[in-house]
Amino acid sequence: MKKAIPALCLVLLTFVLPSPIIPSSDAPTIPFSPYSSAPLGGVLFPRLGAPAFATSGSAVYVYVAGTFSGPWTGLMISPFDTYSPLVISSDAHDNITVVELSIPAEAKRGLYNLSLVDMSTMFPVVFEEPNCLYVVGPSFPVSIEVAVISDSHFGVGTYYDFTTKILRQTIDTLNALGPDVLVIPGDLVDGTTDSAAFEAVRAELMRLRIPAIIAQGNNDVVPLEKGLHFWEQYIAPDHFETSFGDYTFFVIQSDTGDVSADQLRWLDSSLASVTAHKVVVLHHPYWEETSSSMKVELPTILKTRGVDLVLMGHTHSDDVRTDPVLSIVTESISDSPAGYRLVRLSSSGVAYSLRSTPYDQLSVVHLQRNDFTSTGGSVLVKNDGPTDVDLRLLFRLRNPSGSSPSALGGELSRAVTYRQGQAYVEVTCRCTASSSRLVSVYFEEDSSPPTVQVSGAFDGPTFVASVVPSDVGLGVLKADVFYSSDNSTWSPLNRSVLNRVEAYRLEDAPAHVYLKVVVEDAAGLSTTSYSVFTREGSAPAAEKGGFDLTLLVGLVLAISLAALFATFFLRRRR
Repeated sequence: MKKAIPALCLVLLTFVLPSPIIPSSDAPTIPFSPYSSAPLGGVLFPRLGAPAFATSGSAVYVYVAGTFSGPWTGLMISPFDTYSPLVISSDAHDNITVVELSIPAEAKRGLYNLSLVDMSTMFPVVFEEPNCLYVVGPSFPVSIEVAVISDSHFGVGTYYDFTTKILRQTIDTLNALGPDVLVIPGDLVDGTTDSAAFEAVRAELMRLRIPAIIAQGNNDVVPLEKGLHFWEQYIAPDHFETSFGDYTFFVIQSDTGDVSADQLRWLDSSLASVTAHKVVVLHHPYWEETSSSMKVELPTILKTRGVDLVLMGHTHSDDVRTDPVLSIVTESISDSPAGYRLVRLSSSGVAYSLRSTPYDQLSVVHLQRNDFTSTGGSVLVKNDGPTDVDLRLLFRLRNPSGSSPSALGGELSRAVTYRQGQAYVEVTCRCTASSSRLVSVYFEEDSSPPTVQVSGAFDGPTFVASVVPSDVGLGVLKADVFYSSDNSTWSPLNRSVLNRVEAYRLEDAPAHVYLKVVVEDAAGLSTTSYSVFTREGSAPAAEKGGFDLTLLVGLVLAISLAALFATFFLRRRR
């Protein structure tokens, strides 16, 4: 459903986009900062990390890079719904074209990908942005629930496998809970000048079913040191504002602990023009920094302009201050403890807790890849919290025969299958306090047992093993790992996390480490794997599964000698 921009369109955009992209003085007031580099899909606003919010039947403005005259066509696409918004008008001002769209009155609540096509030339130009438009339904709610996650420090490579796992699990949990909006106050990626990290985290965020408002952290701005504008290309503008009914969010970029004078002027002016409830999002807690902009000027603006709430990250630990305004710092999801916040905004104030919720207090874990490659999948829900929760689970499956799905552990809510057999299935369920629930959806029965790949190495006195189970059916439910030094007596080997790397570790390991891995899938099928690892320079070990290689060789030799002796004896008797 999320299509790439045709190469021809990218070429056209290259010729029509001067840098930086700045509106002329005649352009209407825009809610975002000037761009230094063209976004990946050509849409300047709304964006994946700077969404627009609208009611069914209302109008929304879309800003695209370049000067185009139309006529225009458009599409709004969510997993279960597709609409063609009516283009009311378009207005080009030098480097920016503003297109006014009318959201269909029948449009259902949900987060949509947006696609616009300019048909004015022989070669239509396509503008696309995922997860950038959120339709709330017929009217905006009087109060909204805001989820906050911070400092994911996402990266590419095995070092980041564990932090990626936590980010995915948190996204799946928040998708199931369904807050109104997600705020990420910076350090989305770990410091890098490689665009691969930004491209990969964009793909992770495209799995969200709730809109995300994202600020830059000091790690996110590292590419700017080399003149690289990956944030603008993949995520959002440098700074911007967006309104969710009576609540307006202002996102600023605090670099390495300093806010530019231009941003402060923009923030002060923008706050002064808004009468709604005001939320400011940035990365650094302003009281922690020494720059005048953070220590003096920003707090003055926050208090003078009556800001209701400031959301921040950076320190990887929770903090709440009420002077000069309510300011909340959320711990990271890349270090321990890892957690997220749920904050409720209403006309009567802000409801919040002093501590973040542990990311695994309510865990929603997809046991399958959930990427249209399997005909079935399962979710393991564990609720260690004090209250019951109602959840909506989204499965991305393959439906090769066009059949209807079956569900176990939950109620089918809706399902749709698109071309090439890609199917979305939504299941609702309730998970009571202090309980767990397995929810499975499938188009075909799971008859294949799981498989497992096991590798290991000695690191000084420590043995480190990697165990990667997989299943083509409903997914891996559990993998139990056992070790032995004599291939006879087995003890459990548990996973541990060291420096953000998750692995099975055995301290003071013997010269020979035998591993037994028992894997069970969600259909109740299982498989057992045996492996043996020998420290370099040690004598050969007994083979996996309880067979001693030395004894086996001796047995083969004995049988061979016996056969030769028997042959010789029979010939003598003749």
